[in-house]
Amino acid sequence: MGILRRKLRRDIGRQRGPFVAVVITVLLGVGLFAASYDAYRNLDASYLGVFDRLVTADHWIADGDVDAITAAVRDTEGVARAVTRIQVDAALRIGDARLRGRLVSTGEDLHPPVNDLAILEGAGGASAIGVEQHMADHFGLESGERIEVLGQDGSWQEVTIDAVVASGEYLWPARSRQDPLTLPGEFGVLFAPDDVVAGLTGAAPNQVQVHYAEGADTDRLDQRMTEIAREQGATNAFPLAEQPSNAILQEDITGFSQLAFLFPLLFLTAAGMAAYVLLSRRVHDERPVIGMLRAQGIRRGTIRGHYLAFGSTAGLAGAVPGTLLGSWGARSLSVFYTGFIDLPFTEIGFHPETLVAGIGFGLLVGALAAWAPARQAMRISPADAMRGIVPATGGHHPLAERSLGGTRRLPVTWRLVLRSIGRNRRRTAMTGGGVVLSLLLVLVSWSMLDTVDALLAKQFDRLDTSDAQVWFAGPGDRSPLAEIAAVEGIAGVEALLVTDVTVDGPDGSYATRLTALPADTRLRSFDVVAGDTDGLAGQGVLLGDAMQELTGLEVGDTASLRFPARATLGPVELPVAAFVSQPLGTFAYVDRAELAAAAGVDALPVTGAQLAYEEGADPDAIDEAVSDLDGVVALEPTDAIRKLVADAIGLFYAFVGAMLAAGAVLAAAVIFTTQSVSIAERAREVATLRASGVSLRRIAGMITAENLLVTLLAVVPGLLLGVAGGRAMFQTYSNDQFRLDFVVAPRTLLLSAAALLLVAVASQLPGLRTLRRLDLAETVRERAT
Repeated sequence: MGILRRKLRRDIGRQRGPFVAVVITVLLGVGLFAASYDAYRNLDASYLGVFDRLVTADHWIADGDVDAITAAVRDTEGVARAVTRIQVDAALRIGDARLRGRLVSTGEDLHPPVNDLAILEGAGGASAIGVEQHMADHFGLESGERIEVLGQDGSWQEVTIDAVVASGEYLWPARSRQDPLTLPGEFGVLFAPDDVVAGLTGAAPNQVQVHYAEGADTDRLDQRMTEIAREQGATNAFPLAEQPSNAILQEDITGFSQLAFLFPLLFLTAAGMAAYVLLSRRVHDERPVIGMLRAQGIRRGTIRGHYLAFGSTAGLAGAVPGTLLGSWGARSLSVFYTGFIDLPFTEIGFHPETLVAGIGFGLLVGALAAWAPARQAMRISPADAMRGIVPATGGHHPLAERSLGGTRRLPVTWRLVLRSIGRNRRRTAMTGGGVVLSLLLVLVSWSMLDTVDALLAKQFDRLDTSDAQVWFAGPGDRSPLAEIAAVEGIAGVEALLVTDVTVDGPDGSYATRLTALPADTRLRSFDVVAGDTDGLAGQGVLLGDAMQELTGLEVGDTASLRFPARATLGPVELPVAAFVSQPLGTFAYVDRAELAAAAGVDALPVTGAQLAYEEGADPDAIDEAVSDLDGVVALEPTDAIRKLVADAIGLFYAFVGAMLAAGAVLAAAVIFTTQSVSIAERAREVATLRASGVSLRRIAGMITAENLLVTLLAVVPGLLLGVAGGRAMFQTYSNDQFRLDFVVAPRTLLLSAAALLLVAVASQLPGLRTLRRLDLAETVRERAT
């Protein structure tokens, strides 16, 4: 055993390059697992910690008979608390800046029994008014400063800020589940006592917040809350999972949980393959040594353990530092992410099970990779091993040569290349498998970036071609459409009615946002996926394609539309003209004139407009001029919204970019290992050719040609597998909020293939240098022996 341990150390030293490549792949895989899994655990614990500390509601019910809803909810077994509150959207003014705001009542102080607030600055005593932290950070607000609220009588009312607060409902400052991305200066939330909110808005309690008892059956209670909401005429009801902020952030949590296993699995598979290739070559080359050991009486199990030790050593050498680095990286990633979304409480925990799992994964990968070569070594009989290399019989040409007509007329060099590919199928398969796996790793990451880029282009270059959207404070007769059209540089103005709507179908209801547009709109396009329509005029309502499954509606069915905030419109029934694909959100669209006729009103109110600027106009000057007009609450430039979306997925870009870089390193390691082993196996062949007078340059050209040809043959299946892997991953991300149409740009395929070819060429250099230093006499003597 002492001799075998010494042999193991020397073997690792002689194969230092490939061994280090295996260690690096294990380190990357285990490190990525530890970082992503621990970060997932920390983020999940941080979210749950916020919800627990602030007694976040488990269910929200809006509108309807609030008193009857509250009574029915409190009588339900498993409900711990049910409280009412007022929530009203109202324009806010901070100095010269105006924005769309929201007033939320909190009882008598800033510590309601459900949906409590964390006081970050100031005091939260009786009758205190708090400003949500994202709005405070953007405008630099502190306690003691004043904000104006547009009251129910159309006049601006001044209120004083007492505290800056954090809310579990606005960890991500989303206006609604269908409007999750708002510019920092265009939306903000104020929390105030019930009497203050009622006095400013004239509203009565219009929401019921429900908190379940610990250990309650949440699925049963969610179903019961939905039933109560329907019975009492509520327009919207949703559980915590569908609460706007939580729904957005849980996408990240879900993404982390999936990536915590998927990418490490790919990396560890690559590590196992590299170790398998390396060990298979060792067993092949050491047949005489194995025969000698067997002849000396060494047991089969001892020989098997010797080769298993090589793989386990590589796995352990990569797993231990990989796990430690991953755990350290998880802490940094967790702190960065919770700071990125201004989470008031951060939970950073030590997870010993991650260390155990990471080291276990590394050992398992090394052992599994070594198992087949170890069994092969164990089964070699002493007589067969000491017989040496037995040439193949039969005289058949390899398949690669037979499948190509006219090979006999090819130069001898090319015939040798083709025969080498076909006769050593194991070596060819390992080299091609390394290329396929490398392309899979690279394309799964790269296709993510292509898909997100395509999402942004579709949303902002094809569907929404406006330059800005502007929102008004008053009813339609006070909307400044004429004043906006008169601003220098404005090329077009299209009036909008944007309002909450509940779409009822045979299989369920869906709360979303409806936009009523002019029938001849030029600033909004639609990607129709079901139905036959090219616009809005008189054809019915267009629905986001996710609603087809969620409501059971089909093209031609009649949809019932309910407007919780606009009782004057009443329930409206319209045919479903088409279902449209939307990258961000699931919305409804209709012709303004058609909706007015169906609702029985002369004209619809105007809540905003979309604008088109003249070519060459100064957008900043237009934005300032329009924002200063009376009645304008907020102006949102389309470019700013696009940048906001890009910033919101900035962490996604960073994470996928890191995966792409790690995948590139791993691809290089895998190809380097397979190529190094492939070249090392040819030592005796090279020595024989050199002794026969063949130049080293010609031999190097033959080896390079063979490796490049195998790489080229593996590129196509590698690209296909990489595209399939990327598509499978994105199927887990699509929902009613994000419809990710999988895209791989042609340049991505070309660049990936070209990069793999360059890596294949570069990976040969160390092996070719080794061949140049080959001792011909010793190698030929070994072959003869």
